[in-house]
Amino acid sequence: MTAIPKNKVLEHEPINSVWITKKSKSVQKEKWSEQIIVAGNNRSIFNELISTVDSANDIICVSSFIIQSTAFTDSLLKAKKRGVRVYLLTASETHLKKDYSALSEYSKNIVDEHKDLLDVLSDNILVRTGDHLHSKFVLIDPKTENANGFLLTCNLTEKAMTENVEILFKLDKTQIIDLYSQFLRGFWLEANQELMKGELRPVGDSPFSLNEIPTPKSIYWTVSKENKLKEFIKNLIKRANQDLMISSWSFEKDHEIIKLLENRIKEGINITILTRPSEFNSESLNKLLTAGASIYGQARMHAKTIIVDDKKGLIMTSNFSSKGLDEGYETGIITNEKQTKILTEIFSAWKDYCNWKYTKMILPKDLTEEIIMTSPKYGRKKVVDTENIDIGTVTVKAENEELKEFPWPDENENVYRTIKFNWIANFEEKQEKEK
Repeated sequence: MTAIPKNKVLEHEPINSVWITKKSKSVQKEKWSEQIIVAGNNRSIFNELISTVDSANDIICVSSFIIQSTAFTDSLLKAKKRGVRVYLLTASETHLKKDYSALSEYSKNIVDEHKDLLDVLSDNILVRTGDHLHSKFVLIDPKTENANGFLLTCNLTEKAMTENVEILFKLDKTQIIDLYSQFLRGFWLEANQELMKGELRPVGDSPFSLNEIPTPKSIYWTVSKENKLKEFIKNLIKRANQDLMISSWSFEKDHEIIKLLENRIKEGINITILTRPSEFNSESLNKLLTAGASIYGQARMHAKTIIVDDKKGLIMTSNFSSKGLDEGYETGIITNEKQTKILTEIFSAWKDYCNWKYTKMILPKDLTEEIIMTSPKYGRKKVVDTENIDIGTVTVKAENEELKEFPWPDENENVYRTIKFNWIANFEEKQEKEK
């Protein structure tokens, strides 16, 4: 018997539909104009909300899918103590606890804090809940000359207002009046439970009929399965001549908006998407990527915006999903030309902040230090340059006989650019001579 050390190097095949890391830089600016503020460590959203709540004299109307005890909620309680009426629309704790995995934006602790806060607030302000109440806004004295109001993409939680990619938009008087109409719809006709002294109970009859609440002129909504927001988004996408820039937390597979975006790409429209890398988003994003969209990722990307040809913008509370655009309680605000220019600048800063890029295919030599694979199984993995695998001793008939199979290792945590297989080849010299 003769033993000969042998080895073979195999290179990883190209990887398809994968998130790769990219250089990023933080967004330093928070206040971009008097109307537009983005989330950040300087707490500019907090400061804007609290200072306005502190000026309230009559009523405060708040809507947030989830809410946490913060300096903002402290300001609401202070307002109540000085005689201001405060109302809150939010999701019920029962709904939030149905499936924490569906709320990957939040930990179990945040949901528990939401419940605890509602118990405290219900002793001081009127809280109504509903499973589909997802819009985020704050209205201060909406029926007076000194009315103020804000639409937010973020929920009223600490990290959302300081660490997420979020935006606050200050409303004009027409928008405040229109959003107050949506609040009335939500409070009297959409909410199905009222929280009093820590106990949920069915809401009473509404003093308003549907016809008595004005239809908005300057905002677009999803309310009672009225899909005005979705229809406006579809028209926006159809009217694009060159470019569409979109940011959102989630994109639901098979939603009609996704198909519309695919078609627009095929018609030559340049589409850039900012979102979070996630398994939920993968199928929709892969369709858009295959069609030709440019897609960038950031784990805390939560703002929902659309910009068309750098001329018209939309800031909204809804994701691209049926729960938001078909069944939810959501709001969208149009930005004017000046505001859209600012929104375009913010979008560019957010794009630079993204630390992931979604790519159709990447060669082994171009793999970054870390990737997120979406197929065959979604997962974040470190990239290792070379992995050595010892096969052991293998009996062969001839010295030059090649092995038929090389056992590629499981890539549960790592991805390998190359694998070097080492083995000892044993063969019989006598058999070779007889041949």
